[in-house]
Amino acid sequence: MPAQVYRYGAGEVIKFAKKKACIELTISVQLINKWGIISKLCFRTLNVMDEKKSVNITRQDDATVIAFKSAIICDVTEIEGASAEIRGFIEQNSPKKIVFDFAGVKFFSSQVLGLLLDIRKKMEPYAGEIVISSINPQLHRIFRITCLDRIFRFFPDKNSAVQDLSRK
Repeated sequence: MPAQVYRYGAGEVIKFAKKKACIELTISVQLINKWGIISKLCFRTLNVMDEKKSVNITRQDDATVIAFKSAIICDVTEIEGASAEIRGFIEQNSPKKIVFDFAGVKFFSSQVLGLLLDIRKKMEPYAGEIVISSINPQLHRIFRITCLDRIFRFFPDKNSAVQDLSRK
């Protein structure tokens, strides 16, 4: 498949097939020194990203387990991809019980909190429940600071979360 080029201001996005995206940004700056000589500086960056799944969605007993694959979740593209994947799953399957498994996650941006709240809102019409498992103490502190610990229940590991949800 030939590359498609989309132009946005000073940069351009080139897409190759559906699996890879390549972003090229070129910034040109003209400088005029005190003798009137024009110097042109050109900065160019090239970033290749894999458009792969950023979450694993599995079924365990009667609960859906959503596990993040990255230790650091702060890339906007990754979070949007995870959000779209989770929303699509919810629309197709209408799960009543979801465990968000944060095992191995060391850092996330505030967008992840927004994602959790958005998914919770999507599950409200059919009384779905979201719980969080395996979250490290530093990340749990973020939930306490934002008072989201009053909205979500927390479990030390995925199995105890699934076990608790299976009893209901």
